Amino acid sequence: MGRMILFQVICKNDISIHTIKMAECNICGATESIPFHCNYCKNSFCNIHRNPVNHSCPFLNIYDTKRKKILLNGSRHPTSSRILKVKSSKTELLHLTIATLLVTAVGLSLNGYRYVSWQFLAIFVSAFLVHELAHKFLAQYYGSWAEFRAYMWGSC
Repeated sequence: MGRMILFQVICKNDISIHTIKMAECNICGATESIPFHCNYCKNSFCNIHRNPVNHSCPFLNIYDTKRKKILLNGSRHPTSSRILKVKSSKTELLHLTIATLLVTAVGLSLNGYRYVSWQFLAIFVSAFLVHELAHKFLAQYYGSWAEFRAYMWGSC
C-alpha cells in the first residue's frame, strides 16, 4: 500500500484542526488527497497510474480477462445489454447532501440573498445533482466504480 501523509489544516473561523490524509502513488510518489485504489493489487495510485496497465499490476491477467469478457459479450456496444444498478454508500449520500447545500448557498450568494424563489432552488439543485450523478452513472455504465466525494476545505 502507498504511504499515507497527514496534513493539518487550520481554518480561520474555526478553532479546531482538521487532519487530511494524503496518499502517495506507489509508482511516482505523487501525493493525492483522493487516491485511486487498484481493485486488483489494492495499492494507491495517482491519476496517471490508476489503471492496472499503467502501473504494471501483478494481477494484469485477471484485468485483461475481465475486459475481454466485457468486450465479447455479443452486443455491438460492450455494455448496451446491461441494466444499470445504482449503488451508493451512506458516506456518498452525506457528501452529496452537504455539497448540494454548499453549492446552493454559493448560488444564492450571487444575488446577495436578496431574492430567493423556489423555482431557482429547484432548478439549481436539480442541475447540480443531475450533473454529479451523471459522472457516477457513466462510470458504472462502462463497468467502473465511481463515488462522489466533496472537498470540505473551502467550507471552513
